Amino acid sequence: MSLSATQPDDFFEGREKLLEVWFRVPSQHVILGAKHPSARVGLRQIARDDVERMLALVKCTILGVMSNDYIDSYVLSESSLFISPYRLILKTCGQTTLLAALPLIIQLAADVGLPEVEELFYSRHAFMEPTKQLYPHESFSQEVSYMQDRFQRGHSMELGDKDDSWFLYTLDRPLQLAAPDQTLELMMHDLDPTAMAPFYKADLAAADVTQQTGIVDIIPKANIHEFLFEPCGYSCNALIEDSYYTIHITPQPEFSYVSFETDYPTDCYKGIIKRVLAIFKPGRFSVSLFANDAAVCGTAQDALNDHVFKGYTRQDEAVQQLHHYTLKFGHYLRDKDTASNGSDDQKYSN
Repeated sequence: MSLSATQPDDFFEGREKLLEVWFRVPSQHVILGAKHPSARVGLRQIARDDVERMLALVKCTILGVMSNDYIDSYVLSESSLFISPYRLILKTCGQTTLLAALPLIIQLAADVGLPEVEELFYSRHAFMEPTKQLYPHESFSQEVSYMQDRFQRGHSMELGDKDDSWFLYTLDRPLQLAAPDQTLELMMHDLDPTAMAPFYKADLAAADVTQQTGIVDIIPKANIHEFLFEPCGYSCNALIEDSYYTIHITPQPEFSYVSFETDYPTDCYKGIIKRVLAIFKPGRFSVSLFANDAAVCGTAQDALNDHVFKGYTRQDEAVQQLHHYTLKFGHYLRDKDTASNGSDDQKYSN
């Protein structure tokens, strides 16, 4: 099963499961979270065969790989994988069984000299069709139980409207990075059909779609690899030195969904968010931001004020303090008399 459904009118669960695992560094001379250029160390030593074995447990495959001095990036049949020396990020959609790979991830890390998990973040939106999910993702309580069996001490929360919740599980450990760490995620629904039209397989190549839709301009100078699915759907991963962004698109109007995620260390998200909303024109979206003490954007609540989301009205929000991180989550609804136009005056501002 690819990112898109096998037929344009078949249901596909675009809302992803997202796992981020940090491993304790083996040396006091290595700073967790700092840049490690040309460092084929830590998790980046995991062999391709072992990565494929891990993804087989998730029920997805590799479509493309791109690497730079800092990160190995994988575009998957169902979303994305990013591997840095001491951090692994796995994001999968559809009926994937992401957490089923967690024991092997921990074992593979131990095999390359990283036996201790420093912190873990697992999050997801409420599924559109939860009854279609497989073990251990049939409910959030089942997911929490699965992780608690392996880590004993963790902390779970449910944020947002009960009918459209966002779930988070962490080990609740004081992960303290000397470097900035901030991750923005936009989860968009009710996408404009005209904006979704380029993401149906036609005559354009995937790279042409990236250029013509403006995805290439979201964060300038990114190296991008992308995939356009048959008959519809699109995924891309982008690398900017030791940062990334990733986009996944399910364009069918009955269950349209687009996600955008990045850890790019900007001091202001207004330009990035404006460009994303201008490209996809969602009727509604959810947003989350994690920011640590060193984040260049400041605290999550300060970075995501309502002025950032021009043309949309906040429906609810939640702010949490997680040791050395702040977290903000909220739902936004498009104003009836306003349209995001993505004008060029902020095209290259962060």
